[in-house]
Amino acid sequence: MWRSYLAAFLLVAVVLGGFAAQSYAVGAAEEIASLIPASLESAQADESLERAYALYLKKTPLLSTLYVHSSLEEIDEAFEDCFASLALGQPEDYWRQARRLAYLLRRLPEADGLTVENIL
Repeated sequence: MWRSYLAAFLLVAVVLGGFAAQSYAVGAAEEIASLIPASLESAQADESLERAYALYLKKTPLLSTLYVHSSLEEIDEAFEDCFASLALGQPEDYWRQARRLAYLLRRLPEADGLTVENIL
């Protein structure tokens, strides 16, 4: 009988741990998205983007265990595009890339559908 209770307890602990990890990952993605400067007019736009990218690199191991790698690769490309627009000083292109990057980060939890790619 005690084995049944132990199994039920372990099942509940695993499910609650999964929900906690998912919640933490969603919060991390939202935090990164909030750090992305919306325009180049900000005096510290490059510094803010660097902080967002550093935080993204720090949280990547967690995000890569919970989310699809193709979504994370798309976010990597968006960061590269933002840095390129920032280096070239193209405010209109940067604005588009920053919006795309924030969108990708905020939709990351929704991109985790039940597909063969996600399961493998």
